[in-house]
Amino acid sequence: MKKWKRSIFPLLTALALLFSACEKNGPTESQSDPEKAADLVSQANQILVSHIELIANAEGPDTAALNLSSAASLYEQALTYDPENLDAHFGLALSEVLTAFSDPSLASLLSGSNQIVGPGSVLSLFKQQQGVAEFFGSLDGGARSRLSGVLQPGALLKSSQAEFPQADNPPSYYQDIVESKLLPVIADAVGHLATVTGDASYAFLITPQMLNGATTETYRIDLTEIYLFEAVLQGIGASFSAAVAYNIDYDDSSPNAVETAWSVSSPFLTLRTGGAQHMKDTRTYMLGMMSSVRNGINFLMAEPAHQETDIIRYNPQDQASLQSVIMVTDSLTAVLSGPCSIQGGPTVNFVNFYDNAITNYKAKFPNYTVGSQARGTGAYNAVITWEANSFDTWVFPDPTMNGLFPGMTDAGLKDALGLTAQDWQKTFVIGD
Repeated sequence: MKKWKRSIFPLLTALALLFSACEKNGPTESQSDPEKAADLVSQANQILVSHIELIANAEGPDTAALNLSSAASLYEQALTYDPENLDAHFGLALSEVLTAFSDPSLASLLSGSNQIVGPGSVLSLFKQQQGVAEFFGSLDGGARSRLSGVLQPGALLKSSQAEFPQADNPPSYYQDIVESKLLPVIADAVGHLATVTGDASYAFLITPQMLNGATTETYRIDLTEIYLFEAVLQGIGASFSAAVAYNIDYDDSSPNAVETAWSVSSPFLTLRTGGAQHMKDTRTYMLGMMSSVRNGINFLMAEPAHQETDIIRYNPQDQASLQSVIMVTDSLTAVLSGPCSIQGGPTVNFVNFYDNAITNYKAKFPNYTVGSQARGTGAYNAVITWEANSFDTWVFPDPTMNGLFPGMTDAGLKDALGLTAQDWQKTFVIGD
């Protein structure tokens, strides 16, 4: 029994945190039938819990067990009869999450991606060597990492390349998968969970009957775990919204391909269709993640005792650490909400970076022409030749970078980037 408890709930938490998607139409007055909705939910719950038990006991990946489309369909039907049935909202999110994760293209993409938060980090919450406080801290740590990366030269290319496998397919292949199969699911899942968290008394109960008598305990998933689910989903949504915002396809196998890519008018390093909205969504998800982390911690610390067995239990010894995490989320929320000064650096405004995203990064460079040179491996580097003939006449057309650096001047940007007249060269090889 102890083995079952240790194995099923990490998977219940982790595997249920990746996806959920469907468009639902509200029921008409004649369809309203809360009793029928409750019966459908009961059937769906039985399927959901039995599949999770299969997943927990499997020796390896079991895509058949992950496919919970039958449960998802029952939860959907239940919502047409009773849109306020919170078990249906919660169950639909979980079942569609697992079903979506059974898609091989998404499973392989997520398992190798460099996300703010991923399944592994959720599983680590339930390891004895790491507590709840450390897990919540890892969430805001991921957000800090993404924000600091924005200010590093080449951050767009580095972060985007890290999101996708290095394979024969171009990044746009994976970006299309994310846009069609992942992001809509994330958005819908967050919507379901937001509905559930509107009721502070809600709890999803896993009863002995659902487990066919495998235990005598009733397990309780309340808003502590649900806010945790939501935070992880929002972290994934932020990471992948940013990853699909820009065109990063790049072919360096011929001089012509390299020169074409780095010409100012090419699609490379420009916003994709829908990219501006994806950048806005990135900030929205990051703010949402901070809010969910705070809400989850506050709920955990104030949660009263109850008869059911909690999945996550509050340890008073964690209070100082949890309060520290809340303070960090408050700081990150402020950073994401308006201008802020970086110690030893410029004033930045991430609202502009995300909500007024740069359309074409190449257009932010001083004027240049592009050539190419062999790299010695069958590939080619771009060779940038500046039109300016001196450092003083080499001027950035928009040193504020669309308002990311409010009030920034050309001289100030050069100083912030560590660019000096002594180091400046008329020709610059990208990749050296």
